[in-house]
Amino acid sequence: MSGVTDVEAGKARELICVNPASGERIGAVAASTAADVARAVSDVADVQTLWRQLPLPARARQLRRAARTLLDLGSEASDLIAREQGRPVTEAWTGEVVPAVRAMRWMSTAGRRELTSRRVRGNPPWPLPLRSTLAVEPLAVVISELDIGSPWRAAAERAGAALIAGAGVVLAPSPRCALVGDWFGQTMSRAGVPEGLIRVVQGFDPGASTLAAAGADRLLGPAPLTGGHRGAADAAAPRAGAAMLVLDDADVDLALAAASWGAFAHAGQGPFAIRRVFLASKLGERFVEGLAWRATQLRIGDPQRWDTEVGPLADREALGSLQAELDAALQAGATRHCGGAVEVTGLGGAFCAPVVLSGSDIERSVPGPAVAVTILPSEADALAEAAAGGPWSALSVWAGDVAKAARVAADVPTGSVWINAHDPSLDPAALTLALNAGVRRRPLGVGVGRDARWYPYADTVGPGARAVARLLYGRESERTRIAVNDRSPLMRAARRALRSRGR
Repeated sequence: MSGVTDVEAGKARELICVNPASGERIGAVAASTAADVARAVSDVADVQTLWRQLPLPARARQLRRAARTLLDLGSEASDLIAREQGRPVTEAWTGEVVPAVRAMRWMSTAGRRELTSRRVRGNPPWPLPLRSTLAVEPLAVVISELDIGSPWRAAAERAGAALIAGAGVVLAPSPRCALVGDWFGQTMSRAGVPEGLIRVVQGFDPGASTLAAAGADRLLGPAPLTGGHRGAADAAAPRAGAAMLVLDDADVDLALAAASWGAFAHAGQGPFAIRRVFLASKLGERFVEGLAWRATQLRIGDPQRWDTEVGPLADREALGSLQAELDAALQAGATRHCGGAVEVTGLGGAFCAPVVLSGSDIERSVPGPAVAVTILPSEADALAEAAAGGPWSALSVWAGDVAKAARVAADVPTGSVWINAHDPSLDPAALTLALNAGVRRRPLGVGVGRDARWYPYADTVGPGARAVARLLYGRESERTRIAVNDRSPLMRAARRALRSRGR
């Protein structure tokens, strides 16, 4: 729970940041005014005029330094994410810290390819022989909003895309991730990013009027970056959350493992959390029973423990909104198979055990660890229902026939599409860079096995992810030491990955 509190009436305001698991105050940041935002944009623009003159290789080297710093400070970042957002520390590493490092590293290499001006070949030599070049020009200043979904990763992706392109960025975290946003800005300063090229403004909603008044070139909202869908859905805002479509020939056990993780990780508060599942009656009863059983096995508790799988919601208000939506669904005829508000000994946060509902016409739009399964008479009916419920922020399609799944996905209005996978970290880095360059894409990812990050966490996933990240992205001079000192979590991570691929 976070809020805005007057420090001195009429003069200063600050954001009070509270641990959602315990209710304890963990910090505060000064709230920004409209004048502060305009000043931040102006300051970034002044530095950006010099930054854009650096050649791409020099900007890429700075991003690699930033990636190393993000990794070096990964433990501090994951601890802050767990304390401010209530996200289990395992997910803080696998869903925030490691993807942030990977995004910065990817931008430092792929960005040089994507953003290099190139000659346009094939111009006719007559009547005027011309040599044409497709020039890539950076934006000056981008304002980027961050929300509770994945603020650390989103900050790294968006800042990395702006920096490699020669632009500056103003980050505007929501009150629920104010400390994370502030710490990211400090981390980039420690990484050697030129002072003033990245600024953070707090507690202010940078709408379109602010964008025009402040002089920024682009405003990126907190919603996940998606490629959109052709046709009428282009004009519609995507729903908060993702959908899952399970076809008759799907590997049900694999789909169940993905559904439980996709719906309940981060307590269902991420932008790609699965809110609805659509499938035919052939698999319906087995799927609902299997999902409810998996939901009851998840460990609920202190997000700073490695083995915690479901942490608290953002605050009591969020829990109340979720309960109201669930009550409305039950009154409309839905069936609750498990879950609901729970108390955790020693912690006063807003905890909710994972909820599985089944029924038709269930509205699921409020963030939280709850998923609604809709069983239709046939596969075609399930597809039609999924399409009618969109546009979704993302869609995962589960089928034995991958080509058929790809054809089916084309009929559902959505952003990202995954086949036999549910991976929020598959596309954002590439898509953020594409957005900076004015390109539109609809990402498509195909899974090849069970994701090693899925439940159960135990004490394997988080330490393993940390060790692998240090080995892959850490300093070359330290890799031998890391391989020796972290050999135990590395071996556990390798065994888990091999089991996932060979399931």
